[in-house]
Amino acid sequence: MKAYTQVQNAALAVFCAVAICLTTGCSRTKESPPAAAPAPSPAKSDVQTVIDGVTGRTAVDAHKKARATIDNVKAEDAADMQEAENF
Repeated sequence: MKAYTQVQNAALAVFCAVAICLTTGCSRTKESPPAAAPAPSPAKSDVQTVIDGVTGRTAVDAHKKARATIDNVKAEDAADMQEAENF
């Protein structure tokens, strides 16, 4: 039971460290703000990417994409075999 609590504490410490780095940035000094703010990017934010990685969503999405590719290849193979049998 004690080891499980230590693992939880370590995971919490890592999560807090990542959260602090993401919210405060990694620069050493504050610089003057840029002249013009860059346009917001349509891509996922770093925070969302970290959350997806920690929760396993990235792996699940990759699995779904791979499964769809495998199913498509199987369907094409079945169609090719059917065509070859009817020839």
